[in-house]
Amino acid sequence: MGREMPPEEIDDERLQEIGDREQIEELDDEMSMERFEPMPLAAMRALLGAVQQSTDDGFFGPMTAWDQAKFQRLGVLLAGITSDDVEQIPRAVFNDVTAILQEHSRLLEPMTKMKLLDRFKRINGAPSTWTEDILIKLGKLFSRLTGMDCEQISAPMIKDNIAEIGKLKFPRDSRCPEKLVRKLVAENYDFTVPDNLAKLGRHLIKHLPNDVANDALAAIVAALEGDPTNAQLQHMKDRFEMFISDVARKDMCSSVRDALLPQDGNVRPQDLTSTQVEEAFGSAPVAGCENVFTAEDFRNMNRQGLCEAAKNGNFQDLTREQARHVVDSIRECDGQIGRQQIEQLGAVGMRGVGTNDIRNIPVDDLAEEMDIIATAAREMRPATRREIVRQLFGGGQRRGNMTDLNRELFQAFPNRMLKEQNIDDLIEAATETEFDNRQARYIFRQKFKDQNEISEDDVRGMGSAAAGMRRDDFDKISDDQKLGCIAAMEETGRGNMRCRQKRERSEERRVGKECRSRWSPYH
Repeated sequence: MGREMPPEEIDDERLQEIGDREQIEELDDEMSMERFEPMPLAAMRALLGAVQQSTDDGFFGPMTAWDQAKFQRLGVLLAGITSDDVEQIPRAVFNDVTAILQEHSRLLEPMTKMKLLDRFKRINGAPSTWTEDILIKLGKLFSRLTGMDCEQISAPMIKDNIAEIGKLKFPRDSRCPEKLVRKLVAENYDFTVPDNLAKLGRHLIKHLPNDVANDALAAIVAALEGDPTNAQLQHMKDRFEMFISDVARKDMCSSVRDALLPQDGNVRPQDLTSTQVEEAFGSAPVAGCENVFTAEDFRNMNRQGLCEAAKNGNFQDLTREQARHVVDSIRECDGQIGRQQIEQLGAVGMRGVGTNDIRNIPVDDLAEEMDIIATAAREMRPATRREIVRQLFGGGQRRGNMTDLNRELFQAFPNRMLKEQNIDDLIEAATETEFDNRQARYIFRQKFKDQNEISEDDVRGMGSAAAGMRRDDFDKISDDQKLGCIAAMEETGRGNMRCRQKRERSEERRVGKECRSRWSPYH
Protein backbone atom coordinates (compact mmCIF):
# COMPACT_ATOMS: atom_id res chain seq x y z
CA MET A 1 0.00 0.00 0.00
CA GLY A 2 1.59 3.28 -1.10
CA ARG A 3 2.03 6.29 1.13
CA GLU A 4 -0.56 8.98 0.46
CA MET A 5 1.17 12.07 -0.93
CA PRO A 6 -0.78 15.33 -0.61
CA PRO A 7 -0.48 17.86 -3.42
CA GLU A 8 1.61 20.13 -1.15
CA GLU A 9 4.58 17.78 -1.52
CA ILE A 10 4.73 18.44 -5.27
CA ASP A 11 7.23 21.08 -6.38
CA ASP A 12 5.59 24.54 -6.17
CA GLU A 13 6.55 25.52 -9.71
CA ARG A 14 5.22 22.22 -11.08
CA LEU A 15 1.99 22.65 -9.12
CA GLN A 16 1.55 26.14 -10.54
CA GLU A 17 2.14 24.76 -14.03
CA ILE A 18 -0.40 21.96 -13.53
CA GLY A 19 -2.89 24.28 -11.91
CA ASP A 20 -2.90 26.82 -14.70
CA ARG A 21 -6.49 27.55 -15.67
CA GLU A 22 -5.92 27.32 -19.41
CA GLN A 23 -4.29 23.92 -19.03
CA ILE A 24 -7.21 22.64 -16.95
CA GLU A 25 -9.61 23.70 -19.70
CA GLU A 26 -7.52 21.91 -22.33
CA LEU A 27 -7.45 18.75 -20.20
CA ASP A 28 -11.24 18.81 -19.95
CA ASP A 29 -11.59 18.27 -23.71
CA GLU A 30 -9.25 15.26 -23.74
CA MET A 31 -10.23 13.49 -20.51
CA SER A 32 -9.94 9.80 -21.40
CA MET A 33 -8.66 6.62 -19.73
CA GLU A 34 -6.17 5.99 -22.51
CA ARG A 35 -4.54 9.40 -22.10
CA PHE A 36 -4.29 9.57 -18.33
CA GLU A 37 -3.86 5.99 -17.17
CA PRO A 38 -0.05 6.22 -17.13
CA MET A 39 -0.13 9.51 -15.20
CA PRO A 40 1.60 9.24 -11.80
CA LEU A 41 -0.68 9.19 -8.78
CA ALA A 42 1.01 12.28 -7.34
CA ALA A 43 0.24 14.23 -10.52
CA MET A 44 -3.44 13.20 -10.38
CA ARG A 45 -3.64 14.41 -6.79
CA ALA A 46 -1.94 17.66 -7.72
CA LEU A 47 -4.54 18.24 -10.42
CA LEU A 48 -7.37 17.43 -8.01
CA GLY A 49 -5.92 20.01 -5.62
CA ALA A 50 -5.54 22.54 -8.42
CA VAL A 51 -9.17 22.36 -9.58
CA GLN A 52 -10.37 23.04 -6.02
CA GLN A 53 -9.15 26.64 -6.23
CA SER A 54 -11.64 29.47 -5.99
CA THR A 55 -14.57 29.56 -8.38
CA ASP A 56 -13.81 33.27 -8.87
CA ASP A 57 -10.79 32.18 -10.87
CA GLY A 58 -12.84 29.75 -12.97
CA PHE A 59 -12.06 26.57 -11.02
CA PHE A 60 -14.43 24.12 -9.30
CA GLY A 61 -14.06 25.36 -5.75
CA PRO A 62 -14.03 23.10 -2.65
CA MET A 63 -14.98 19.44 -3.23
CA THR A 64 -17.70 19.69 -0.57
CA ALA A 65 -19.71 21.89 -2.98
CA TRP A 66 -19.27 19.81 -6.15
CA ASP A 67 -22.24 18.31 -7.97
CA GLN A 68 -22.25 15.02 -9.87
CA ALA A 69 -21.40 16.74 -13.18
CA LYS A 70 -18.10 18.06 -11.82
CA PHE A 71 -17.04 14.64 -10.59
CA GLN A 72 -18.02 13.13 -13.94
CA ARG A 73 -16.06 15.83 -15.78
CA LEU A 74 -12.78 14.88 -14.07
CA GLY A 75 -12.85 11.34 -15.44
CA VAL A 76 -9.78 9.25 -14.62
CA LEU A 77 -8.28 12.02 -12.49
CA LEU A 78 -10.69 10.87 -9.78
CA ALA A 79 -8.38 7.87 -9.34
CA GLY A 80 -6.09 10.26 -7.47
CA ILE A 81 -8.64 10.74 -4.70
CA THR A 82 -7.32 10.10 -1.18
CA SER A 83 -9.02 8.60 1.85
CA ASP A 84 -9.31 12.13 3.30
CA ASP A 85 -11.01 13.35 0.11
CA VAL A 86 -13.66 10.62 0.47
CA GLU A 87 -15.08 12.45 3.48
CA GLN A 88 -15.35 15.64 1.41
CA ILE A 89 -17.69 14.12 -1.20
CA PRO A 90 -21.19 15.59 -0.68
CA ARG A 91 -23.58 13.08 0.85
CA ALA A 92 -26.29 13.78 -1.76
CA VAL A 93 -24.11 12.58 -4.66
CA PHE A 94 -21.95 10.02 -2.84
CA ASN A 95 -23.62 6.92 -4.32
CA ASP A 96 -23.39 8.35 -7.83
CA VAL A 97 -19.71 9.26 -7.34
CA THR A 98 -19.03 5.73 -6.06
CA ALA A 99 -20.54 4.37 -9.29
CA ILE A 100 -18.34 6.76 -11.34
CA LEU A 101 -15.23 5.57 -9.51
CA GLN A 102 -15.91 1.97 -10.56
CA GLU A 103 -14.50 2.76 -14.01
CA HIS A 104 -11.12 3.45 -12.41
CA SER A 105 -11.26 1.13 -9.41
CA ARG A 106 -8.03 -0.69 -10.30
CA LEU A 107 -6.13 2.61 -10.00
CA LEU A 108 -7.50 3.41 -6.53
CA GLU A 109 -5.34 2.74 -3.49
CA PRO A 110 -6.57 0.00 -1.10
CA MET A 111 -6.92 2.51 1.76
CA THR A 112 -9.13 4.70 -0.44
CA LYS A 113 -11.32 1.70 -1.32
CA MET A 114 -11.72 0.82 2.35
CA LYS A 115 -12.68 4.40 3.16
CA LEU A 116 -15.19 4.49 0.29
CA LEU A 117 -16.82 1.28 1.48
CA ASP A 118 -16.91 2.46 5.09
CA ARG A 119 -18.68 5.69 4.18
CA PHE A 120 -20.96 3.88 1.72
CA LYS A 121 -22.20 1.67 4.57
CA ARG A 122 -22.63 4.67 6.88
CA ILE A 123 -24.76 6.48 4.30
CA ASN A 124 -26.83 3.52 3.07
CA GLY A 125 -27.28 1.67 6.35
CA ALA A 126 -26.96 -2.05 7.07
CA PRO A 127 -26.59 -4.41 4.06
CA SER A 128 -29.87 -6.07 5.05
CA THR A 129 -31.70 -2.89 4.00
CA TRP A 130 -30.01 -2.40 0.64
CA THR A 131 -32.05 -2.28 -2.54
CA GLU A 132 -30.89 -3.55 -5.92
CA ASP A 133 -30.14 0.04 -7.02
CA ILE A 134 -27.77 0.49 -4.08
CA LEU A 135 -26.10 -2.84 -4.83
CA ILE A 136 -25.50 -1.79 -8.46
CA LYS A 137 -23.89 1.51 -7.42
CA LEU A 138 -21.62 -0.31 -4.98
CA GLY A 139 -20.18 -2.11 -8.01
CA LYS A 140 -16.74 -3.66 -7.63
CA LEU A 141 -16.52 -2.51 -4.02
CA PHE A 142 -18.85 -5.44 -3.29
CA SER A 143 -15.77 -7.69 -3.29
CA ARG A 144 -14.45 -5.75 -0.28
CA LEU A 145 -17.44 -6.57 1.91
CA THR A 146 -16.81 -8.70 4.96
CA GLY A 147 -18.34 -12.13 5.46
CA MET A 148 -20.78 -10.63 7.98
CA ASP A 149 -21.87 -7.99 5.46
CA CYS A 150 -22.53 -10.61 2.77
CA GLU A 151 -24.50 -12.73 5.23
CA GLN A 152 -26.88 -9.82 5.82
CA ILE A 153 -27.76 -9.32 2.15
CA SER A 154 -31.03 -11.00 1.22
CA ALA A 155 -30.76 -14.31 -0.65
CA PRO A 156 -33.22 -13.30 -3.45
CA MET A 157 -31.11 -10.21 -4.20
CA ILE A 158 -27.93 -12.29 -4.39
CA LYS A 159 -29.69 -14.75 -6.71
CA ASP A 160 -30.96 -11.97 -9.00
CA ASN A 161 -27.52 -10.32 -9.26
CA ILE A 162 -25.32 -13.44 -9.26
CA ALA A 163 -24.19 -12.82 -12.86
CA GLU A 164 -22.50 -9.54 -11.87
CA ILE A 165 -21.27 -10.82 -8.51
CA GLY A 166 -19.68 -13.83 -10.21
CA LYS A 167 -17.42 -11.54 -12.28
CA LEU A 168 -15.84 -9.94 -9.21
CA LYS A 169 -12.37 -10.75 -7.92
CA PHE A 170 -12.50 -11.29 -4.17
CA PRO A 171 -9.43 -11.03 -1.92
CA ARG A 172 -7.86 -14.39 -1.10
CA ASP A 173 -8.85 -14.25 2.58
CA SER A 174 -12.40 -13.03 1.95
CA ARG A 175 -15.21 -14.96 3.68
CA CYS A 176 -17.82 -13.38 1.43
CA PRO A 177 -17.85 -16.04 -1.37
CA GLU A 178 -18.48 -18.79 1.19
CA LYS A 179 -21.44 -16.88 2.66
CA LEU A 180 -22.85 -16.16 -0.81
CA VAL A 181 -22.75 -19.84 -1.80
CA ARG A 182 -24.57 -20.78 1.40
CA LYS A 183 -27.25 -18.21 0.54
CA LEU A 184 -27.65 -19.65 -2.95
CA VAL A 185 -27.92 -23.21 -1.61
CA ALA A 186 -30.55 -22.09 0.91
CA GLU A 187 -32.43 -20.30 -1.89
CA ASN A 188 -32.54 -23.62 -3.87
CA TYR A 189 -30.40 -22.21 -6.67
CA ASP A 190 -30.25 -24.90 -9.35
CA PHE A 191 -26.55 -25.59 -9.88
CA THR A 192 -27.28 -28.39 -12.36
CA VAL A 193 -28.48 -25.94 -15.04
CA PRO A 194 -25.51 -25.00 -17.27
CA ASP A 195 -26.74 -21.41 -17.69
CA ASN A 196 -26.79 -20.99 -13.90
CA LEU A 197 -23.29 -22.45 -13.56
CA ALA A 198 -21.97 -20.08 -16.20
CA LYS A 199 -22.81 -17.15 -13.90
CA LEU A 200 -20.58 -18.38 -11.09
CA GLY A 201 -17.07 -16.96 -10.88
CA ARG A 202 -14.03 -18.94 -9.79
CA HIS A 203 -14.29 -17.62 -6.22
CA LEU A 204 -17.83 -19.00 -5.89
CA ILE A 205 -17.05 -22.32 -7.62
CA LYS A 206 -14.21 -22.85 -5.16
CA HIS A 207 -16.63 -22.79 -2.20
CA LEU A 208 -19.27 -25.16 -3.57
CA PRO A 209 -20.01 -28.06 -1.17
CA ASN A 210 -18.78 -31.46 -2.34
CA ASP A 211 -22.22 -32.88 -3.11
CA VAL A 212 -23.25 -29.74 -5.01
CA ALA A 213 -20.00 -29.75 -7.00
CA ASN A 214 -20.50 -33.44 -7.87
CA ASP A 215 -24.05 -32.84 -9.12
CA ALA A 216 -23.02 -29.75 -11.08
CA LEU A 217 -20.15 -31.50 -12.85
CA ALA A 218 -22.34 -34.52 -13.62
CA ALA A 219 -24.89 -32.17 -15.22
CA ILE A 220 -22.19 -30.58 -17.42
CA VAL A 221 -20.86 -33.99 -18.49
CA ALA A 222 -24.39 -35.18 -19.31
CA ALA A 223 -25.03 -32.06 -21.38
CA LEU A 224 -21.75 -32.60 -23.23
CA GLU A 225 -22.67 -36.19 -24.05
CA GLY A 226 -25.83 -34.91 -25.70
CA ASP A 227 -23.94 -32.16 -27.56
CA PRO A 228 -20.25 -33.15 -27.84
CA THR A 229 -19.37 -30.28 -30.22
CA ASN A 230 -20.68 -27.54 -27.92
CA ALA A 231 -17.58 -25.41 -27.30
CA GLN A 232 -19.32 -23.37 -24.60
CA LEU A 233 -20.12 -26.47 -22.55
CA GLN A 234 -16.57 -27.78 -22.94
CA HIS A 235 -15.18 -24.44 -21.78
CA MET A 236 -17.53 -24.51 -18.81
CA LYS A 237 -16.36 -28.02 -17.88
CA ASP A 238 -12.67 -27.03 -18.13
CA ARG A 239 -13.30 -23.92 -16.08
CA PHE A 240 -15.25 -25.82 -13.44
CA GLU A 241 -12.52 -28.44 -13.13
CA MET A 242 -9.86 -25.75 -12.84
CA PHE A 243 -11.47 -23.76 -10.02
CA ILE A 244 -13.14 -26.48 -7.97
CA SER A 245 -11.83 -26.70 -4.41
CA ASP A 246 -9.12 -29.21 -3.55
CA VAL A 247 -11.44 -30.86 -1.01
CA ALA A 248 -14.19 -31.40 -3.58
CA ARG A 249 -11.68 -32.59 -6.18
CA LYS A 250 -10.20 -35.13 -3.76
CA ASP A 251 -13.67 -36.36 -2.86
CA MET A 252 -14.53 -36.89 -6.54
CA CYS A 253 -11.22 -38.54 -7.38
CA SER A 254 -11.22 -40.88 -4.38
CA SER A 255 -13.85 -42.98 -6.13
CA VAL A 256 -11.34 -43.71 -8.92
CA ARG A 257 -8.73 -45.02 -6.53
CA ASP A 258 -11.27 -46.93 -4.41
CA ALA A 259 -12.62 -48.67 -7.52
CA LEU A 260 -9.14 -49.80 -8.58
CA LEU A 261 -7.43 -50.29 -5.24
CA PRO A 262 -9.92 -51.16 -2.47
CA GLN A 263 -8.82 -50.19 1.02
CA ASP A 264 -8.86 -53.84 2.13
CA GLY A 265 -5.48 -54.20 0.37
CA ASN A 266 -6.44 -57.27 -1.63
CA VAL A 267 -5.58 -55.52 -4.91
CA ARG A 268 -2.20 -53.90 -5.50
CA PRO A 269 -1.18 -51.55 -8.37
CA GLN A 270 0.88 -54.30 -9.99
CA ASP A 271 -2.20 -56.55 -10.08
CA LEU A 272 -4.11 -54.20 -12.43
CA THR A 273 -4.40 -55.05 -16.10
CA SER A 274 -3.55 -52.56 -18.85
CA THR A 275 -7.25 -52.16 -19.64
CA GLN A 276 -8.09 -51.34 -16.01
CA VAL A 277 -5.35 -48.71 -15.82
CA GLU A 278 -6.33 -47.09 -19.12
CA GLU A 279 -10.04 -47.00 -18.26
CA ALA A 280 -9.40 -45.67 -14.76
CA PHE A 281 -7.60 -42.54 -15.98
CA GLY A 282 -9.90 -42.17 -18.98
CA SER A 283 -13.07 -42.17 -16.86
CA ALA A 284 -11.85 -39.79 -14.12
CA PRO A 285 -14.66 -37.36 -13.18
CA VAL A 286 -12.35 -34.29 -13.11
CA ALA A 287 -8.90 -33.38 -14.33
CA GLY A 288 -6.06 -34.02 -11.90
CA CYS A 289 -7.36 -37.31 -10.48
CA GLU A 290 -3.97 -38.89 -11.18
CA ASN A 291 -2.73 -37.18 -8.01
CA VAL A 292 -4.65 -39.61 -5.81
CA PHE A 293 -2.05 -42.18 -6.89
CA THR A 294 1.48 -41.94 -5.56
CA ALA A 295 4.64 -42.08 -7.66
CA GLU A 296 5.18 -45.58 -6.25
CA ASP A 297 1.72 -46.59 -7.56
CA PHE A 298 2.72 -45.33 -11.02
CA ARG A 299 5.98 -47.29 -10.88
CA ASN A 300 4.14 -50.54 -10.15
CA MET A 301 1.24 -50.08 -12.61
CA ASN A 302 0.98 -51.91 -15.91
CA ARG A 303 3.24 -50.05 -18.39
CA GLN A 304 1.01 -50.73 -21.38
CA GLY A 305 -1.97 -49.23 -19.55
CA LEU A 306 0.00 -46.09 -18.61
CA CYS A 307 1.21 -45.82 -22.18
CA GLU A 308 -2.32 -45.94 -23.62
CA ALA A 309 -3.59 -43.46 -21.02
CA ALA A 310 -0.80 -41.03 -21.98
CA LYS A 311 -1.52 -41.40 -25.71
CA ASN A 312 -5.20 -40.66 -25.04
CA GLY A 313 -4.28 -37.43 -23.24
CA ASN A 314 -5.69 -38.53 -19.87
CA PHE A 315 -2.95 -36.97 -17.73
CA GLN A 316 -3.49 -33.31 -16.79
CA ASP A 317 -1.47 -32.76 -13.63
CA LEU A 318 1.46 -35.09 -12.98
CA THR A 319 4.27 -34.58 -10.52
CA ARG A 320 7.78 -34.91 -11.93
CA GLU A 321 8.19 -38.39 -10.39
CA GLN A 322 4.85 -39.58 -11.76
CA ALA A 323 5.74 -38.16 -15.17
CA ARG A 324 9.07 -40.02 -15.12
CA HIS A 325 7.24 -43.37 -14.90
CA VAL A 326 4.86 -42.34 -17.69
CA VAL A 327 7.87 -41.48 -19.89
CA ASP A 328 9.36 -44.90 -19.11
CA SER A 329 6.11 -46.56 -20.17
CA ILE A 330 6.05 -44.64 -23.47
CA ARG A 331 9.66 -45.63 -24.15
CA GLU A 332 8.88 -49.30 -23.49
CA CYS A 333 5.82 -49.19 -25.77
CA ASP A 334 7.38 -47.36 -28.73
CA GLY A 335 11.07 -48.03 -28.20
CA GLN A 336 12.03 -44.33 -28.35
CA ILE A 337 11.02 -40.78 -27.53
CA GLY A 338 10.56 -38.74 -30.71
CA ARG A 339 8.31 -36.03 -32.11
CA GLN A 340 5.16 -38.14 -31.93
CA GLN A 341 5.84 -39.21 -28.34
CA ILE A 342 6.59 -35.62 -27.27
CA GLU A 343 3.22 -34.51 -28.64
CA GLN A 344 1.46 -37.39 -26.86
CA LEU A 345 3.15 -36.70 -23.53
CA GLY A 346 2.63 -32.93 -23.75
CA ALA A 347 4.21 -30.47 -21.37
CA VAL A 348 2.81 -32.36 -18.34
CA GLY A 349 4.44 -35.66 -19.30
CA MET A 350 7.69 -34.20 -20.68
CA ARG A 351 8.59 -32.77 -17.28
CA GLY A 352 9.58 -36.33 -16.36
CA VAL A 353 12.30 -36.77 -19.00
CA GLY A 354 15.94 -37.08 -17.90
CA THR A 355 19.27 -36.19 -19.48
CA ASN A 356 19.59 -39.60 -21.20
CA ASP A 357 16.16 -39.17 -22.76
CA ILE A 358 17.16 -35.78 -24.16
CA ARG A 359 20.39 -37.20 -25.63
CA ASN A 360 18.41 -39.93 -27.43
CA ILE A 361 15.76 -37.62 -28.90
CA PRO A 362 16.62 -36.65 -32.51
CA VAL A 363 17.80 -33.03 -32.50
CA ASP A 364 15.38 -32.08 -35.30
CA ASP A 365 12.45 -33.42 -33.27
CA LEU A 366 13.69 -31.55 -30.20
CA ALA A 367 13.87 -28.27 -32.13
CA GLU A 368 10.50 -28.83 -33.80
CA GLU A 369 8.66 -29.38 -30.50
CA MET A 370 10.28 -26.53 -28.55
CA ASP A 371 6.94 -25.04 -27.55
CA ILE A 372 6.18 -28.19 -25.51
CA ILE A 373 9.77 -28.58 -24.31
CA ALA A 374 10.02 -24.97 -23.12
CA THR A 375 6.78 -25.23 -21.13
CA ALA A 376 7.88 -28.51 -19.53
CA ALA A 377 11.33 -27.05 -18.73
CA ARG A 378 9.86 -25.05 -15.85
CA GLU A 379 9.43 -28.32 -13.93
CA MET A 380 12.51 -30.16 -15.20
CA ARG A 381 15.70 -30.77 -13.28
CA PRO A 382 18.51 -28.22 -13.94
CA ALA A 383 20.72 -30.94 -15.46
CA THR A 384 17.97 -31.79 -17.98
CA ARG A 385 17.65 -28.14 -19.00
CA ARG A 386 21.39 -27.89 -19.56
CA GLU A 387 21.31 -31.00 -21.74
CA ILE A 388 18.56 -29.49 -23.91
CA VAL A 389 20.71 -26.39 -24.44
CA ARG A 390 23.78 -28.52 -25.25
CA GLN A 391 21.89 -30.55 -27.84
CA LEU A 392 20.54 -27.47 -29.60
CA PHE A 393 23.43 -25.01 -29.33
CA GLY A 394 26.50 -26.92 -28.19
CA GLY A 395 29.77 -27.03 -30.12
CA GLY A 396 29.19 -23.63 -31.71
CA GLN A 397 26.32 -25.04 -33.81
CA ARG A 398 22.82 -23.69 -33.95
CA ARG A 399 20.18 -26.39 -34.41
CA GLY A 400 17.24 -24.47 -32.97
CA ASN A 401 15.75 -20.99 -32.80
CA MET A 402 16.84 -18.98 -29.76
CA THR A 403 13.60 -17.01 -29.70
CA ASP A 404 11.76 -20.27 -28.88
CA LEU A 405 13.61 -20.62 -25.58
CA ASN A 406 12.15 -19.35 -22.32
CA ARG A 407 13.77 -17.90 -19.22
CA GLU A 408 14.49 -21.27 -17.60
CA LEU A 409 16.31 -22.62 -20.65
CA PHE A 410 18.31 -19.45 -21.23
CA GLN A 411 19.54 -19.49 -17.66
CA ALA A 412 20.75 -23.07 -18.24
CA PHE A 413 23.35 -21.80 -20.74
CA PRO A 414 26.86 -22.48 -19.38
CA ASN A 415 29.28 -19.52 -19.63
CA ARG A 416 31.48 -21.31 -22.18
CA MET A 417 28.56 -22.10 -24.47
CA LEU A 418 27.14 -18.58 -24.21
CA LYS A 419 30.43 -17.20 -25.57
CA GLU A 420 30.13 -19.46 -28.61
CA GLN A 421 26.85 -17.86 -29.69
CA ASN A 422 26.40 -15.02 -32.16
CA ILE A 423 25.91 -11.79 -30.24
CA ASP A 424 23.15 -10.56 -32.58
CA ASP A 425 21.20 -13.79 -32.05
CA LEU A 426 21.46 -13.30 -28.29
CA ILE A 427 20.22 -9.70 -28.54
CA GLU A 428 17.28 -10.81 -30.68
CA ALA A 429 16.41 -13.41 -28.05
CA ALA A 430 16.70 -10.78 -25.31
CA THR A 431 13.75 -8.92 -26.82
CA GLU A 432 11.58 -12.03 -26.33
CA THR A 433 12.65 -13.36 -22.94
CA GLU A 434 14.59 -12.43 -19.80
CA PHE A 435 18.27 -13.15 -19.20
CA ASP A 436 19.78 -13.34 -15.75
CA ASN A 437 22.20 -10.61 -14.66
CA ARG A 438 25.31 -12.67 -15.43
CA GLN A 439 24.25 -13.25 -19.02
CA ALA A 440 22.99 -9.69 -19.48
CA ARG A 441 26.34 -8.24 -18.35
CA TYR A 442 28.24 -10.43 -20.84
CA ILE A 443 25.94 -9.55 -23.77
CA PHE A 444 25.99 -5.81 -23.03
CA ARG A 445 29.77 -5.81 -22.64
CA GLN A 446 30.32 -7.69 -25.88
CA LYS A 447 27.98 -5.41 -27.83
CA PHE A 448 29.45 -2.09 -26.71
CA LYS A 449 33.03 -2.89 -25.70
CA ASP A 450 34.45 -1.09 -28.78
CA GLN A 451 32.04 1.86 -28.69
CA ASN A 452 32.81 5.17 -27.03
CA GLU A 453 29.20 6.35 -27.06
CA ILE A 454 25.89 4.62 -26.29
CA SER A 455 22.57 6.11 -27.36
CA GLU A 456 19.06 5.72 -26.03
CA ASP A 457 18.11 3.69 -29.12
CA ASP A 458 21.04 1.35 -28.46
CA VAL A 459 19.75 0.63 -24.96
CA ARG A 460 16.17 0.25 -26.16
CA GLY A 461 17.22 -2.36 -28.71
CA MET A 462 18.95 -4.54 -26.09
CA GLY A 463 15.74 -5.83 -24.53
CA SER A 464 16.27 -7.60 -21.21
CA ALA A 465 20.04 -7.54 -21.82
CA ALA A 466 19.92 -3.82 -20.93
CA ALA A 467 20.05 -5.05 -17.33
CA GLY A 468 23.73 -5.72 -17.95
CA MET A 469 24.62 -2.04 -18.17
CA ARG A 470 27.33 -1.08 -15.69
CA ARG A 471 28.19 2.35 -14.34
CA ASP A 472 31.10 2.60 -16.76
CA ASP A 473 28.69 1.99 -19.64
CA PHE A 474 26.34 4.63 -18.31
CA ASP A 475 29.14 7.18 -18.49
CA LYS A 476 29.25 6.64 -22.27
CA ILE A 477 25.73 8.05 -22.60
CA SER A 478 25.44 11.78 -23.21
CA ASP A 479 23.73 13.81 -20.51
CA ASP A 480 20.77 14.71 -22.72
CA GLN A 481 19.97 11.00 -23.30
CA LYS A 482 20.44 9.61 -19.81
CA LEU A 483 16.81 10.10 -18.81
CA GLY A 484 15.75 8.40 -22.03
CA CYS A 485 18.12 5.54 -21.19
CA ILE A 486 16.45 5.02 -17.84
CA ALA A 487 13.01 5.14 -19.48
CA ALA A 488 14.13 2.55 -22.03
CA MET A 489 15.27 0.21 -19.28
CA GLU A 490 11.96 0.67 -17.48
CA GLU A 491 10.20 -0.46 -20.68
CA THR A 492 12.19 -3.70 -20.63
CA GLY A 493 10.68 -4.55 -17.24
CA ARG A 494 14.01 -4.23 -15.44
CA GLY A 495 13.34 -0.94 -13.68
CA ASN A 496 15.31 -2.00 -10.61
CA MET A 497 18.64 -1.55 -12.42
CA ARG A 498 21.13 0.82 -10.85
CA CYS A 499 21.75 3.19 -13.74
CA ARG A 500 23.72 5.79 -11.78
CA GLN A 501 27.14 7.30 -12.01
CA LYS A 502 29.75 5.85 -9.72
CA ARG A 503 30.21 7.74 -6.49
CA GLU A 504 33.57 7.65 -4.81
CA ARG A 505 33.59 6.93 -1.08
CA SER A 506 34.65 9.98 0.88
CA GLU A 507 37.95 9.94 2.76
CA GLU A 508 36.17 10.90 6.00
CA ARG A 509 33.82 7.94 5.72
CA ARG A 510 36.69 5.54 4.94
CA VAL A 511 38.83 6.73 7.88
CA GLY A 512 35.87 6.74 10.24
CA LYS A 513 35.03 3.15 9.36
CA GLU A 514 38.66 2.08 9.96
CA CYS A 515 38.72 3.76 13.38
CA ARG A 516 35.46 2.17 14.45
CA SER A 517 36.71 -1.21 13.37
CA ARG A 518 40.08 -0.77 15.11
CA TRP A 519 38.59 0.24 18.46
CA SER A 520 35.78 -2.29 18.31
CA PRO A 521 35.73 -4.61 21.37
CA TYR A 522 35.81 -7.55 18.93
CA HIS A 523 38.91 -6.30 17.09
